[in-house]
Amino acid sequence: MSYKLLALDLDDTLLNEEFVISPGNKEAILEAARRGAAVTLATGRMFRSSLPYAEELGLDVPLITYHGAMVKKARSQEEIFHRPVPLDLAVELTNYLEAGGYHLNLYINDNLYVREDNELIQLYINIASVEFTAVGNLSNFIKDEPTKMTVIIKEENKLKDLGRLFNQKYGSILSVVRSRPYFLEITHAAATKGQALKYLAESMGIK
Repeated sequence: MSYKLLALDLDDTLLNEEFVISPGNKEAILEAARRGAAVTLATGRMFRSSLPYAEELGLDVPLITYHGAMVKKARSQEEIFHRPVPLDLAVELTNYLEAGGYHLNLYINDNLYVREDNELIQLYINIASVEFTAVGNLSNFIKDEPTKMTVIIKEENKLKDLGRLFNQKYGSILSVVRSRPYFLEITHAAATKGQALKYLAESMGIK
């Protein structure tokens, strides 16, 4: 069977425990490309966190990032699809989380903003290898729609309880999913990898 479009996740799929593409995986991807398949990434990571892997593989197609909330061309970095969290909901969530003392990552215009530098953001940075900006009170800072919001909690029960609460209250309008042991990731409900992949395939004339 020949594939026209191959979409690969990064974490727990393409990358090993050191967050590196193994030589075997790299060769398999390059062989698929040589056989005519368009290869892209479909990941929950930021675009800027995904781009080095795309460059390593020589990809020249749009990348599906932020769980499908943003699709952006690898080389020109032209944004072709973006479905962020509505600002009113983002402000409401930010106010709630800051009042509760939770650590929150805000992703706006492919930049990462946090309240302060602490062990939780360092835990994230060790995985994502991106820079961040500490801006103080996020409730005062947020003025634009975030592509994604990530709550980082090391206590598993607390993370589960918060995820359950948010799904009950916002489940019809937001996607609230757990990734890795400590991350609760929030995106627009209509921003999914599947929908982004469908959009990308149609834009490339692939059926």
